Amino acid sequence: MSKLTYVAALSLPGQIYFRIKDQNPVAEITMEKKRRRRINHTLTLEHRLAQAAKRLRASAHRMPSGPARELRFQKARQMDEAGEMSKFLS
Repeated sequence: MSKLTYVAALSLPGQIYFRIKDQNPVAEITMEKKRRRRINHTLTLEHRLAQAAKRLRASAHRMPSGPARELRFQKARQMDEAGEMSKFLS
């Protein structure tokens, strides 16, 4: 098995250019660079968690009894607890 050498250099904005050298002729690969999604939240984390818990409870009340309904209630309780932890830590 041959040892590969990777040489990376930025070629264009948002792209990464790789040049791979080994015993064979040079292979060139161009890959798209992942961009991070940036979101500016207008509501606090606690408020967003409370809203999500409220939506889950409302949808759970409309469902018939069963494991899916209990799962929604459990997720709502987890979101309430996460909101309380966030308040405590901040």
